Amino acid sequence: MMKNHKLFLSMFFVYCLVIAGPVYGEGAEERTQVSVTDSNSSSGHLRINHISYVGFGEKMLRKSADNYYAGTDLVLEIEDSRAENSPWQLNLKLSPFTNEKNERLRGGSYHLGVGQVSGAQHIVGQEYTSVGLGEEEFGKVLVSEGTEKGIFTYTIKAYDIWLYLPQKQPQGSFQSEKTWLLVDSI
Repeated sequence: MMKNHKLFLSMFFVYCLVIAGPVYGEGAEERTQVSVTDSNSSSGHLRINHISYVGFGEKMLRKSADNYYAGTDLVLEIEDSRAENSPWQLNLKLSPFTNEKNERLRGGSYHLGVGQVSGAQHIVGQEYTSVGLGEEEFGKVLVSEGTEKGIFTYTIKAYDIWLYLPQKQPQGSFQSEKTWLLVDSI
């Protein structure tokens, strides 16, 4: 990575799906769009190698507010092979959850608990909550002190990933775009 650059961006767009209609309603379909920037300089690189899809499947909304849990774990793989030790952090921002009629889920939140990092001792997961389901600033998900190099896998179990939804939501198949931001030299 060039020394003059403070930010290294890797954007990875992943669509989360949740069905807020009848169980027999529309099916969920996974769509993933990827855009990755990597300087890949001679002094090494900091990059996102992989971010898994997190799906919620079809859910029947209950009459009262409730948590709806993910059906899959979230797995992130970050690679740091830079010559210089430099701290970094991985941030996340959600777009609003919208359906095919462009209606939004209202008054809820999206939560990622703290997961487990394999391959490193000085990388720490952060609890992430997006209140209002989108249109917020980036929030921390993973922070490194910059003292270790290699490939690191961060896993958040499905039972630690949920949507909180109050009652009286529109029906349909809802999607949200996740934007991941890998920041170098924090």
